[in-house]
Amino acid sequence: MGSNWDKIDGKSQNQHMITPAEEAYALKRVYVPEHVVSLMGPLSKGEAFLTEDHLSFARDNWLIVVGYPLDDKFSEDRCEKIIRLNLERFRPEYLWFIGPRIPASLLDSCKE
Repeated sequence: MGSNWDKIDGKSQNQHMITPAEEAYALKRVYVPEHVVSLMGPLSKGEAFLTEDHLSFARDNWLIVVGYPLDDKFSEDRCEKIIRLNLERFRPEYLWFIGPRIPASLLDSCKE
């Protein structure tokens, strides 16, 4: 059985992983540990990728969205857009959100 990566636009997993240039971009803007791909990748065992200026990690049936944007300008509306785009793209069974506050769209489905 293929992973969710294989279901996205018919592309292979390698076409969705973070590029070295994107990782360098993120590393220059680190202000929370979750922005460090070389830390979060091995910890989560997921593949890093960027959606606009938000870093996320995915594997199999789960997704981690880092709600701290790389530009350090949190917007709940923008964060909700990033979550929605990634949910549509990956259709994960499990979603973890790491951010300054939980977007309203996630409140009803949150579990601690």
